[in-house]
Amino acid sequence: MKPLDLSPEAKWRKRFRATDIHWAVTAKQNPNRGLVCTNKDGIYQLYAWEVATGELRQVTHQPAGVMMGMISSDGNQIYFLRDKDGNEIGHFVRVPFAEGGGEMEDISPDLPPYSTFLIQQNHMGNLTGFMANTQDGFKAYIKADGSTPRLLYESESISFGPVFSCDGKIAVVESSERTKSLDMSLLAFDTETGQQVRQRLQWADHALTRNDRGRDPGDDDDDGECPPYLDAVIAGPQPYEGYDDARQPAEQHEQRHPRFDRKPQPGTVDRRQRTLRRLRRSRRRS
Repeated sequence: MKPLDLSPEAKWRKRFRATDIHWAVTAKQNPNRGLVCTNKDGIYQLYAWEVATGELRQVTHQPAGVMMGMISSDGNQIYFLRDKDGNEIGHFVRVPFAEGGGEMEDISPDLPPYSTFLIQQNHMGNLTGFMANTQDGFKAYIKADGSTPRLLYESESISFGPVFSCDGKIAVVESSERTKSLDMSLLAFDTETGQQVRQRLQWADHALTRNDRGRDPGDDDDDGECPPYLDAVIAGPQPYEGYDDARQPAEQHEQRHPRFDRKPQPGTVDRRQRTLRRLRRSRRRS
């Protein structure tokens, strides 16, 4: 048998060290600029991407790497969570896309350190939102450019979002506050007043993802309507499938809106939720 090659340049080692592009995205209003997460220099970091030339320029230098970030709608800023030694607890900061364009800026300096799932910006780029997770629970903040973050929603139960309509007037948060389970409710808020305007309770088939957003002007399928999750929330509350209807408030028993029967757009189905639902059904049958 041929002896195993243990040299630093062994081919089997190179397979484990192969360069990977974890994800790549372009700016919503400036497709010539993008953001790429790759380990091409050893560990995952964020790179400013000049789409026309393919040039990648490293913008994060965290010792433990960075795997989550966002490029602003206009392509001028890059956002990421700056933590300590890879503990995934810290503050969102932003750096200019252009090399030498300015210093790193903490967008939430007055908040205690937090963990988070993602950061979002509406299509027009005038509103940024993120979920700050601390020992006190889950808190959704929204921030207009040049202002301090404003608390929009908080819960002790797991929550995601916010995501915005194109113009930023509506923000949607996904929350398990009502069910205390992995079945989520969608809550819509007026971003100007902070008031909850609608809720969608029957949402076991869907979850907010990094690709969820308000309908962008000029989309090929733009029919003047919102995406399914915004459709559902704006249409009004509905009874939650699988729970005792007698325990639900009367105002939740409204007539079913025809848009609720629309099939979800690609990428919006939460497979985890679907699997859990199938398990529950199989247990009831047995």
